[in-house]
Amino acid sequence: MLFYLRNIRKKLLGENKASRYVLYAIGEILLVVIGILIAVQIDDFQEDKKKKELKQSYQNSLIKNLVQDSTDLQQQLTYYQERLNELEAIEVRLKKPSTSLDTIIKIARYEYHPSFIQMNNMSTDIIDILMSTGNINLFDQDIIQGFLVLKTAKSKSFEVIDNQMEAYADLFNTYASKYSSGSTWSVIEGNLDKVTWQDVNKNEMAKAFRGIFTFQKALLRSFLREKQNVLDQTTELLTYLKQQQ
Repeated sequence: MLFYLRNIRKKLLGENKASRYVLYAIGEILLVVIGILIAVQIDDFQEDKKKKELKQSYQNSLIKNLVQDSTDLQQQLTYYQERLNELEAIEVRLKKPSTSLDTIIKIARYEYHPSFIQMNNMSTDIIDILMSTGNINLFDQDIIQGFLVLKTAKSKSFEVIDNQMEAYADLFNTYASKYSSGSTWSVIEGNLDKVTWQDVNKNEMAKAFRGIFTFQKALLRSFLREKQNVLDQTTELLTYLKQQQ
């Protein structure tokens, strides 16, 4: 086409038909511009395709992680709720008017579990990668906001649980150094265990028991609040991501 236009241009110049030559020159320019625009569009199309593929890859990984997080969080909530239920059942007995120091000693010795598992496993790697690489902008603002809210909830959960567990560990170690419990650490059954509990100061032990029991109950309630908040944010983001598939 360009060769054809150039031949016409030479012919028109020879015939001194300047006005018509200008039109053909403009045509040549338009062809070049159109070619450039087509090339740009092809590049844009290929770039958009790459972005969509990258976004889909991230989205699939996120959904997989969030589904696993939801399962883990449900298990954690079940575990902490069961432990709290155990404490509340013991608390009902402790509040009875008939409860004596001997009753408290019996509960502490045979039934109370001051130790429990700290379950804090949640994935943040995909969101961290998205934020560090700037690829978070592949998603719309609602999803980005969901990422930020979830990351904040997870960070807060980690911080609260770690700080409270650190404080509880100090109390636990003090309690464990004085009193044994068959459900929390190894107990040498027999005469040694009997002598240990026979010689215990009942009033002192009751105060220590009340302190760790109250702390543990508050701790579990705090864990349940934090975990439930993270689960709510996880479920909301997961639902929205699935709708975008």
